[in-house]
Amino acid sequence: MKRVSFYVIAAGLVAAVCGWGILQSAEMDDVAKSGTPATNPPAQSGPQISSATIQKKKPNTGIPEPTVVLKPGENPKPEAETLVHDFGDVPAGTVAQFDFKIKNVGTGPLEILTVRPGCGCTTSGDYDKIIQPGGTGTVPIKLSTAKFQGEMTKSISVFTNASGVDSLVMLTMKGSVRPLYVVEPTKLEFGAVEWSNINGKTLTNSVTVTNKVEQPLVLTNLRSSNANFKAGMKELEAGKKYEITVEFGGTIRTGSNGSAIEVDTNFPDIPQIRIPTAVFVNAPLEIMPSQLVLSTNRKVPFTRAFFIQNNTQKSESVSELRVSDPKLKARLEETTPGVAWKVMLEVPVDYEGSAGGDTLSLKTSNPEIPELIVDIITRELTPPGGTTTKPVKNADANEHAGHEH
Repeated sequence: MKRVSFYVIAAGLVAAVCGWGILQSAEMDDVAKSGTPATNPPAQSGPQISSATIQKKKPNTGIPEPTVVLKPGENPKPEAETLVHDFGDVPAGTVAQFDFKIKNVGTGPLEILTVRPGCGCTTSGDYDKIIQPGGTGTVPIKLSTAKFQGEMTKSISVFTNASGVDSLVMLTMKGSVRPLYVVEPTKLEFGAVEWSNINGKTLTNSVTVTNKVEQPLVLTNLRSSNANFKAGMKELEAGKKYEITVEFGGTIRTGSNGSAIEVDTNFPDIPQIRIPTAVFVNAPLEIMPSQLVLSTNRKVPFTRAFFIQNNTQKSESVSELRVSDPKLKARLEETTPGVAWKVMLEVPVDYEGSAGGDTLSLKTSNPEIPELIVDIITRELTPPGGTTTKPVKNADANEHAGHEH
């Protein structure tokens, strides 16, 4: 079977040439000495620029400007009591906390402009904003270990109104995290399969969840975000080990198929286990992506492109483009006769999606795969820094399929 490949090569050349100059006449010295204007002053080309205009613009770093006005001779200088805090060996889910002490060993008020954790898992509490000379301030730090195991190190940047290298203080939280449980493997990849080998059949794979602490592990509410991935669970050792089995079958889509297998735990620090699963189905005709996940918080309308590819040596046809919700508008374009097509889907802001999800479908001339289908799912997407994904409407948390852009 010959596979047609599509490559999109985008190249851009951007050039910017900027220049300006200020001409100063040596004859200005003559004016100062004689009090008489110099004769034949040199001509200046272009607009005259005052010295106030010639100021280099500061980069936009997002660091607030100091509110403290230093007097002549005042020079604040921060000195941390400790730059590194080792929180030791803790179980996953522990929130490590430490109050870093910063002393002002300078001669002027020290202002902490902002505290920036190195990643979303590190957060700072209310820190002392202004520290007088000889005084000491506190920068409290909290570090969540819920998603980590093994050795971990996180940095925190403290920006101050001190000058030069003293303006930045780098703090560090480090330690070792023991897992409460271990999932092996951490995700289920069925790999790539041929349509003829999977159509009407079922693939099966599994993971084991092993408890690593004394407290018994209880798993409940096993669920799959994609109905084509059915999950089952068996307790192998009471409170210690579980096997989660995933079967892939049913209404198979071409290209990427995926799901999030989730199960609740009795551990309050890590209340949920999430296992991503995926399989790629090679087919005579395929549409990519085969799934579109939309956020319920969309603010503007947008258009999404889907690409259809004929992987056979025979010319095929695609027709009868349909969408299940009339608010969605789609158009079909044949980009290479008998070989390639493009579908443009317009999604308005007021589109909410049906309870069971919507679809985009097309008829094909290939008897092996007479219909191409795209699942359109609406769900509440995880906000930045969030830890869970809340399904809204038959949500398919397909890690490998098309998502809203």
